[in-house]
Amino acid sequence: QSDTQKVWKLWHQQVAIELYRRSEQVRQKFLAGPQLACQISYKVTIDGEIENARILRKSKNILFDSGVLEVVNSMKGSSILKFPSGSTITSVEKTSCFTGGQIRNAIPCT
Repeated sequence: QSDTQKVWKLWHQQVAIELYRRSEQVRQKFLAGPQLACQISYKVTIDGEIENARILRKSKNILFDSGVLEVVNSMKGSSILKFPSGSTITSVEKTSCFTGGQIRNAIPCT
């Protein structure tokens, strides 16, 4: 792996960790319920904005889906979204999977 690939891999991991941390409160509301999973797509811009966040695959619970969509949008302007220095990329398309309910070790996949 090149240094650039390593830096971007770390960036993606940091975004995933922050999404997981921020989604904890949403997941806690649905712990006792059935298994839930939804997939969200969004674009991160070089200036730290989240654009076009949308649900690609819905769970069986609209409150869970809207909650994790709010989590993604809450990342707007976060310093964690700052692109690696020297980046020539102006935006990154991302997809994250969020799970809740009676699923152990739920981690969003990015």
